Amino acid sequence: MENTLLKFYKPLRKVSQLSAILLLVGFVSCKKEQDKLVPSFIDSNLNPNFTDTTTILHKVILDDSIVSTQLNYNILGAAFDPVFGQTKAAIFTQINLGNNFNVAFGNAGDVLVADSLILSLKYNGSYGSKGTLHFKVHELNEAMDKSTTYYSNKSFSYGNSIGEIRTKPNLSDSVLVDGIMSAPQVRVKLDLLTAQKILNASSNDLVDNDAFVNFFKGLAIIPEVSYTDYYVRTDGGQLFGDFGSLVYLDLVAIESKATLYYHNLTSPDTASFDFMINSEARRVNRFEHDYSKVSLQNVIGQSPNNSTEGYIQSMAGVITEIEFPYIENIKKEGNAAINKAELVIPVKSGSYSAFENPAKLLILIKDTSGAKALPDDFYEGSTIYNGTFNASDEAYSFGITRTVHDLIQGNLTNKKMYLVVSGAATQGSRVVINSGKHPSNPMKLKLYYTNFNFN
Repeated sequence: MENTLLKFYKPLRKVSQLSAILLLVGFVSCKKEQDKLVPSFIDSNLNPNFTDTTTILHKVILDDSIVSTQLNYNILGAAFDPVFGQTKAAIFTQINLGNNFNVAFGNAGDVLVADSLILSLKYNGSYGSKGTLHFKVHELNEAMDKSTTYYSNKSFSYGNSIGEIRTKPNLSDSVLVDGIMSAPQVRVKLDLLTAQKILNASSNDLVDNDAFVNFFKGLAIIPEVSYTDYYVRTDGGQLFGDFGSLVYLDLVAIESKATLYYHNLTSPDTASFDFMINSEARRVNRFEHDYSKVSLQNVIGQSPNNSTEGYIQSMAGVITEIEFPYIENIKKEGNAAINKAELVIPVKSGSYSAFENPAKLLILIKDTSGAKALPDDFYEGSTIYNGTFNASDEAYSFGITRTVHDLIQGNLTNKKMYLVVSGAATQGSRVVINSGKHPSNPMKLKLYYTNFNFN
């Protein structure tokens, strides 16, 4: 506790020893009870203050691209949200030999013929309206570098379609695969020319995984949708119909693979080989958003923003920027010690149903290099920093005492903060929040502070 407090009050070390002791006592008193000042503090001579009327400005902006390489889970598909527009998620992935080396599909003199090539992708959940999943599979023309970190705006060059499926995802029923019941998955039959190409690979191409991905660079799995596929607007303005689907896939699961089935013309026997999508295979998600058919388009980038709502979206969509423009005015009342600062962010009532709220948000600030980073409050632990959705209150809350202290002291060069989805690369989620302009239930900064002056 002592080290944390001394670090917190480092900018105040030049005050007298007596003031430092009083500040520590005040801070400990607040820590004993998170939601209110304890009586012993209130009855002291430190003149505690409380306000929840701090001006909060906001602006809805497009998020930067986010890291989307080697994720635990990948997102595939496209969905239309009447508030947030259309979202697309494509996947680029390698397939490889797994743990096999010097693979041989047959013996010298064999005439091998491909029967089929089946791409299997294991489901791990879904987001949104659970409508139609429609995508095509293409062979990559561009190599994926194993040492490069790719971001969510990255695309790779690919050729013509080698497979296509349109289906309603079934995430609960097992699938019969080669006579064995297997976990729920989507299975796509790829064309025989591609199957035969792989079957005809030379021994040098099948030595190891590096050799194989040099020969066959991988697959592009691209959603195939348009607005006209997924909604109809009635005369009354009501949207209805099939809004598409975003599914979560576990690509490194043993069920996710491309299975080559083939036979030898000189014998009746058939055989198969599994090309795996394992941890060694490069995997990249690409995310795209289209706001042109929804009113959100008119809000993005608007400044000053007088709207009563803010918007936050995963998958490198939109985020909300906030600012406390007059927070330093607290110092006009005298030197200020921030005992507790809590940001409460109400969610617009009735704004979530099929399109779920994110379970957790993050507040980011910009570091000295201009990159978005977690504030010091984050490292105080989840019980203080928080950020989780409280369903009973329909709100998110954050403990940002350190950050507000730094704002007041002028220690932050960029005074803006950014509300983003936690785990934005691996989930489809979005939320409409009440801004500081909301007439009845606005976003608030609950601020407990002490002014002191020593002559």
